[in-house]
Amino acid sequence: MTLLQKNSAVRDWLDLARISNLPTIVTDSLVGIAIGLSMEAAAATAFTFQGATIAVIFGMCAFYTAGMVLNGIVDRDVDAIERPNRPIAAGRIRLPWAWTAFIVLMLLGFFLRPTFAATPIPVAVAALIGIWLLAYAHSTRSFMLQRLAKIWCVISVIAALWWAVDMMIKDPFDLTASGFDPSTTESIRIGHFALNAPVLLIALSLIAYNLLHKRTAFAIGFLALCRFLVPIAVAMSILVPSGTVGMIWTSSRFVPILIGSSLILFLPPLMIAIHTIMLSIVARQEMSSEGAEYRCSRCAYPLKTIAPKVCPECGCSLTQVPPIGDRPLSKRMRRASPFLAAIAITPALVLLIQEIFAISFLKSFSISSVSVLSGYMTLPYWAVSIINLSLATLAAVWFIIAATRAFRAAVSHPSRRPAGIAALIAALALLDAVSAAMLQATFISIACIFLWFFTRWLQRRIAGS
Repeated sequence: MTLLQKNSAVRDWLDLARISNLPTIVTDSLVGIAIGLSMEAAAATAFTFQGATIAVIFGMCAFYTAGMVLNGIVDRDVDAIERPNRPIAAGRIRLPWAWTAFIVLMLLGFFLRPTFAATPIPVAVAALIGIWLLAYAHSTRSFMLQRLAKIWCVISVIAALWWAVDMMIKDPFDLTASGFDPSTTESIRIGHFALNAPVLLIALSLIAYNLLHKRTAFAIGFLALCRFLVPIAVAMSILVPSGTVGMIWTSSRFVPILIGSSLILFLPPLMIAIHTIMLSIVARQEMSSEGAEYRCSRCAYPLKTIAPKVCPECGCSLTQVPPIGDRPLSKRMRRASPFLAAIAITPALVLLIQEIFAISFLKSFSISSVSVLSGYMTLPYWAVSIINLSLATLAAVWFIIAATRAFRAAVSHPSRRPAGIAALIAALALLDAVSAAMLQATFISIACIFLWFFTRWLQRRIAGS
């Protein structure tokens, strides 16, 4: 008997956090490391891989777990009807404890980053107390306590946002000692913005998604934004301390590679965001049980009947409800699934072209392409490129096959839908392997492939969807 079978409380928390999908956050973060090292190579700066980068990866994992906990809290009423076995809906995890776990994980996400030392402890503690009071007030049905807790929470959020914006325009950490020009205030502010903005946007996006996903289908954009920003946040933990961001921004010497640096920074996250949007569309449009005949015109939630006159998902009045008909979406998705999977990796072709042109630029600065781009190999650059191109091709073909099978399973039959969506989530690790190989990060690409196996192993024990 395993530990999960012995301790049902541990399993409930792991199930609430969708812990089986957590390795995909790690692979997204590893892509961020590859981006950071690749951009440092382009800017000809020394590698700066410190403990702060590991801390940021743990912070991204904390944000993901907090988002899953908040999703369980927000959806508890719907889960009580449609998924009564969920931990909060079934009462196995009490609401105050869930709120407490959410705020603690959010605080960890803010603490675990290069600028954690200046996090205002009083603001963090005030937010924790306010959230816990709000949860306790809802559990005891105390109207006055609910109002007091809401006011407390609003004040805490305003204080936290004020601190975050203030951190973006000041330099209390002396970043000039980390490679910035002491006389260039602008580069210091850019560095602070690059460190803080992704983390703040991730936190706001995951909260916005959970609050709005029942009201509008466009909320999946916030989910894609979260995934898009994870590798960028990790990359900035490498680029800012080394001074790469400030050098590229302020020095005219690096103006010719500004476009190339943007491709390295944004194309891999764009691949992740595209795939996230596609799997979210499948999960949202095909989440009903068999027999649904209508769809809410506001949130697209499938309905078996319109007798209640109120959508159970978003709460709007069901005055004009379009019929689903012969479910053309399922048929189109099954036919187009290979092309949908291929769309997600098309930015990799642009990234490959950029890497090819980067070789001539590196040679113009008399930089050893082998030592800069690989760092861990003494092979000639052409040999390293062949290895990485082969690895990227293998991962790309593997991703297309896995994503195609998952797409078809998710839209074919309700009984196969959760497994198909879970497989689509796991396929993110293979997509990250493609990006890492294109960025000449061989070991990171191999690690992403191994984490795909680990994700699938976890999903067989703890549901990923």
